[in-house]
Amino acid sequence: MSATVIAYAPPVEDRVAAAWQQRRSELMHDWLRNRFLPRLQACLAAPGAQASPLLFERFQATAHEWPARSAEIRALAEDCGEVMSPRRLAENVAAALDRDTAAFIRSTAFDLWALRSGILQALADVGETCDAADAAYARWAAEPSPAHLRALAARCERVASAVAILPARPGL
Repeated sequence: MSATVIAYAPPVEDRVAAAWQQRRSELMHDWLRNRFLPRLQACLAAPGAQASPLLFERFQATAHEWPARSAEIRALAEDCGEVMSPRRLAENVAAALDRDTAAFIRSTAFDLWALRSGILQALADVGETCDAADAAYARWAAEPSPAHLRALAARCERVASAVAILPARPGL
């Protein structure tokens, strides 16, 4: 009887995870945290909630991007479970095994990760916060009032918080 030795070597460069992380960074930091929310907050910080026409114009120039960016945030969350899961890291090990055992290892790796990390709830939270922000955006777009702008800001802050919880790197 011979023993099977399984050597695990993590990928030197996981291009899929790196691309996901880049998308997350561009959405969260480049757009949501550094463009959209600051412009929105500047409008809200104006005395009497009456933003100067220039501040409001700058926000509106960014605000029209919300529907497309919301869809990107949802796609990012949908991809997260597959891209950041240790199931991908188990591919090197699984390649040396029979099909059933390999499927079991991949499935178990995902299940353990989901249990330990709470990722399924985090992904659901991203979807729910996007739904709420989309509704707030629609109300504001239909009737641009300070109250609707405050509601939009609160919902978009929750989206940013929900996305921030997503894992920064793959694995357990």
